[in-house]
Amino acid sequence: MDKIQITSIDHIVIRCSNPVELMDTASKQLDVPILIPAHDYGDFCSGIIRLGNLDIEFLRIGKENITKPYFYGIAFAVSQNIWRTTATLKALRIPHTVPIHTTIIRSGQQWGWSTILLDGFLDNPIPAPYSLGILSGDGLIAKVFAAFSTTLMKVSAIRRFTSSKGGGSMCFICHYDQDISSLRLAATEKLTATGGGKNQIIEVDSIIIETNCTAATAWEKLLPPAQAYSPRLNIKTGVTSSIQEVVIKSKRSVPSMCFGDAVFSFQSY
Repeated sequence: MDKIQITSIDHIVIRCSNPVELMDTASKQLDVPILIPAHDYGDFCSGIIRLGNLDIEFLRIGKENITKPYFYGIAFAVSQNIWRTTATLKALRIPHTVPIHTTIIRSGQQWGWSTILLDGFLDNPIPAPYSLGILSGDGLIAKVFAAFSTTLMKVSAIRRFTSSKGGGSMCFICHYDQDISSLRLAATEKLTATGGGKNQIIEVDSIIIETNCTAATAWEKLLPPAQAYSPRLNIKTGVTSSIQEVVIKSKRSVPSMCFGDAVFSFQSY
């Protein structure tokens, strides 16, 4: 059977109404570096901290008021070409979108990334044109449709509608136009140089995801092989399908920290 060549969990997304303030609070309480300062891009506001071996994004979509922050999404990095990935998703019969490309200007430079949204993994996923891959693969029609979708997203009325309909979760594969490994490495080394900060953080051990029986089958198709430098996924059977907790390795005993419903627990080693 084909397998998606996942190299790591790219990042976890916390959805909130105030990414700037919440990210500042979280970075100070966790005592970890800010990878990308929070900025309002109009249709969304986003900022990222680096938790040793995992990025945590704080995201506001549109202008919705999120009364309590929560773990909204999980992103995976792959080694495959983005179009090869869609072909594999088609072969695995995992509902997905065509790659949607986004560009922003940050600090005078253009940054871009492609996103493939996945359906069937988390409850109430962001509304999108999911399919089993009629328009997947490396074909010309698929690429034209993807280009059309990306262009359509730039139309203000369409963009406002999609950015205001964030659903309750987002599971996706992302691919960056630029290499951000050096940026991440610098943040990781900064944390290491301080002894893991006041909480003596080593790295993220795992991400706990609760899943129902239906979604469990989907996760079996997607689960990445264990990677020494990436957190592991701890899938537990339950009633809902949602991200429950991020478990952090530390050198001392630290009480759990909660940012709304986003829980960070610590295991001392």
